[in-house]
Formats: sequence, structure tokens, C-alpha cells
Amino acid sequence: MKKLALVALLSAVGLANAGGNYGSLTYDVKDKQNSEQMNYVYGLNVGQKFDSGLGLEVRMEDERVEPGAGATQKQEGLLQAKAGYDISTGTFLTPYVAVALGH
Repeated sequence: MKKLALVALLSAVGLANAGGNYGSLTYDVKDKQNSEQMNYVYGLNVGQKFDSGLGLEVRMEDERVEPGAGATQKQEGLLQAKAGYDISTGTFLTPYVAVALGH
């Protein structure tokens, strides 16, 4: 978690002066129905939007799984790179296509 917070801080500092760049931190709690299991997900998302409609993005997640009832806690992670393209229609709707690769 400390590493994720450090990367987020450095990314936010780097994004403060650059146009077209964006970043966000996320925190989610997933409560499985009819189960004691709780999942806590921390995420960092950074990207770049270009005037041409092309966008590049990287997402990292760290998920702590607490199964409950004395079971062993698990840790899961995600690293994903995504490229997307916005299709300009001249209206309030902007369809897009995207491809992502992750582990």
C-alpha cells in the first residue's frame, strides 16, 4: 500500500503541470452477497488524451480479500495498459473503441 501511495503522489505531481494528462485514485469495497467475504480494492489510474481522439491509459489495482470465518486473507493485483479512440459525432454522444492488455 505504501508503494501505491508513493506512485500516486509522484503521478499527481507530474500531472499537475501537463495538459491532456489525467490521474485518479480509487477505493472500492466489494461485499459478496450471502457471504462473509469482503474485498477492499485500491486503484491508481493515469492516462494521456491527445487531440486526435487517441487516449493511452495505465491502471494498477491492489485487492485485499478477507474471506471471513477464520479463513486466510489473500492479496490480488492488476496491471493493465489500455489504448482507446474517441469517434467524434458532432453531438453529445461520443462512441469509442478500446483495447486493453493486463495481468
